[in-house]
Parts: sequence; structure tokens; C-alpha cells
Amino acid sequence: MTPGIINKNIKSALNSLGYEFDVNSKRLSDDQIKALNSVNADALVETFTAKQLVHYESIKHSNPTNYNKHIGGWTNRLERLKNYKP
Repeated sequence: MTPGIINKNIKSALNSLGYEFDVNSKRLSDDQIKALNSVNADALVETFTAKQLVHYESIKHSNPTNYNKHIGGWTNRLERLKNYKP
């Protein structure tokens, strides 16, 4: 099961690339998955990772202990995603 914030940021990233999906934490629909598979992968990853970073930065203010404990791992994951080449 995918965390809700991931679903939200994927939908938001797709909307940034021309779609008009409701941005919510629900599972991705078949249409949303089709959209994922049809957009430029590099553009999607760049947009998604930027949105995730904004989310992580919001945690800095609401829960600094959690942020400081996890930010290294979170940003490492985003960098690995951006640099992934199949």
C-alpha cells in the first residue's frame, strides 16, 4: 500500500504535466496509472521529487525532531529516484 502523501504528490505531478485529477490520498485509479505510463518519465520524476521535498520541508516546521532524524534518508531516496537509469 502506498502512503497517502505519495499518492497526492503523484497526482499533483501529473496535473503539473497537463492532467486534471483530484489530488487526494486515495489509491491511484486505472486512469491515473495509464497517465503515469504515458508521460515523460524524467519530467514526472523531477516534478514528483520537487513536491516530495516541499512535503519534507513542511515537516521541519511541524515536527523538527522527526525531520532532523529522517531528512538524510528522505533526500537520499529522492536523489536515487532522480538518478535511476533502468
